[in-house]
Amino acid sequence: MLNFIKYETKTVYREYLLVLLIAVLANVALMTRVGAWDKLIVFTISSCASVGIIITTLIMNIAMFSRDLKKDTKYLLFTLPKSRYSLLGSKLICSTVMMILSSLVGVGFMLYFGSKIMHFNAAGLLNWDLMKYCALAVVSYVSFLVTVYFCILAARMLRRNGKFSGLISLVIFIAYAYVLVRIENVLDYIFPQKIVMGKVLRAASTAKNVKVSVGTTGGSIYIVSSIFEIILIVLLFIVSVKIIDKKLDL
Repeated sequence: MLNFIKYETKTVYREYLLVLLIAVLANVALMTRVGAWDKLIVFTISSCASVGIIITTLIMNIAMFSRDLKKDTKYLLFTLPKSRYSLLGSKLICSTVMMILSSLVGVGFMLYFGSKIMHFNAAGLLNWDLMKYCALAVVSYVSFLVTVYFCILAARMLRRNGKFSGLISLVIFIAYAYVLVRIENVLDYIFPQKIVMGKVLRAASTAKNVKVSVGTTGGSIYIVSSIFEIILIVLLFIVSVKIIDKKLDL
């Protein structure tokens, strides 16, 4: 798997580092506008830049997988005498690390401008509950990527010539998401047991040292439906490997 990770890194690191560099330079330039521009404008631009880098990273992550299904590269990769589990696993690892770095850069600058412009204590966000939400976000993103991989492979299997495979994969993804939501709603109704997450932000310090309490409750995770989704993602991962081994026309 290490060789696959090295391969994925070499193929995307230039473009990805360029994206990170643009985001960093844009936010550094915004630092010079603090006090010169309206506070809300500066924070909004920083937020848009953060969302932009995350969306760009998402597109790059999907492209990392779909590009290797093209005729000029899939012979070189999918016919190697290596485990297909390692192949998909390396793509998941690289994509997840890329998204984590992008999120750290984007959210980090948002918190910086929030603390400088809106005068709240960003350090108050750093607690154990936040770490749990971050771990949940990583697991959710991995689940999303596995689903996308499966939909792309299923579309390629249905359309071996590649025509309209992008549209077909989108239709498969939407249909899968719809059915999954309906099933999970039924499971949540039958098995309402859930885990209540803690609050991420309980209070914030303003410029006048006034404590502002946040009255929102923590999120909830339904136990049975979550277990069902984890099992389903594992099955999709296995099926994706089987499609590459047996059904993909190389």
